[in-house]
Amino acid sequence: MNKEMTDHQKLYDSIAMLQEKDEAPGLKALIKLYKETKDYEVKNNTSIILFYYLFWTDQYEEIESLDILDFFKLNPTFIDLVHLGLKNQKKFNFINDSQVLPMTYNDISTPLIDVLIDHKKYTFWLDPSVALSSISMDFIEENDLNDCIEVVTHEDNYEQAYLLVNSFELGNLEINNQSFLVLPSEYSQVEISDQEEPLMIQGVIGMDLIKYFDLTLNFEKETYTFKKPQKDDSKKKNILFDNFILGKVDYKEKEVIVGLDPLVDQTFMSETFYQENEMEYKTGNIQSEGPGGYEVIQADYVDALTIGINGLAFELDNVWNVGQLMTDIYQVDGIIGGDVLRRTTLHFDLLNRHFCVE
Repeated sequence: MNKEMTDHQKLYDSIAMLQEKDEAPGLKALIKLYKETKDYEVKNNTSIILFYYLFWTDQYEEIESLDILDFFKLNPTFIDLVHLGLKNQKKFNFINDSQVLPMTYNDISTPLIDVLIDHKKYTFWLDPSVALSSISMDFIEENDLNDCIEVVTHEDNYEQAYLLVNSFELGNLEINNQSFLVLPSEYSQVEISDQEEPLMIQGVIGMDLIKYFDLTLNFEKETYTFKKPQKDDSKKKNILFDNFILGKVDYKEKEVIVGLDPLVDQTFMSETFYQENEMEYKTGNIQSEGPGGYEVIQADYVDALTIGINGLAFELDNVWNVGQLMTDIYQVDGIIGGDVLRRTTLHFDLLNRHFCVE
């Protein structure tokens, strides 16, 4: 890099280099900048970008060696998972390189799958919009595993509990040494409109586990496919690493950054997106979920919007403006919801930083 470049310029260039086919020069430049910069803002931003890149690419030793965890405040759960990941290395046993398994989904939208633990079947969510996998307190109490919980105490006596599952199975895939975040029992009961009894969910398979595979969700056939990932430089890099997995989609021949969440019934966009595109919108009533349940609030929306994902156009009606959307790194333009994603076959390939729909 030119020595006359400012550290801010070096940071922008390094981020751009991470989007190239060969990511190594970008990563090397970021690490060099993190070590050498005297600008606190640049160092902080560089540490955040480095952390999420190294977390999602499973380079926990590098996170530890760079002392990134001591420099800036993260979601405590991410910190814990790095420490637990260093202590308990995951292992995978593929009987087949690829397998197709059943999933179901109903008015809760998120796919439900069977997970086998100690030869017993449990119902989990399979949710690519969730960063971290979790397991319910109900499961722990049912299996008398209270003594197996590991509790981590953070600042202000904030405690987070984890359960190390030595082995579980998804079809013919055996996974060893997976640490699950423990969630209170109330999160495991889901009300279903056509059922008298709530559906019992024992856990969630999130992106911290999905990242190791090439995942396909076929909503029409109600199947999901796990494949051993293979490096493929021909695939377009359209996934960004943050505290959530983000994707790039097209709007009027330019790329916009979005979250990908089949759990959300309807796509919505941000205030920044509407302002930058000088869109005219109307005001109407929308049902919003708050601490006291659902309430009707006023919000802005546009009548119609067309977005593109890998060459496919999706025409959407009544797309709501939900204000500013920020993650730890990016200004997000919107969330692509189930009104798009559940109409497709959805592919996630984190090894190649790629997602697509069919």
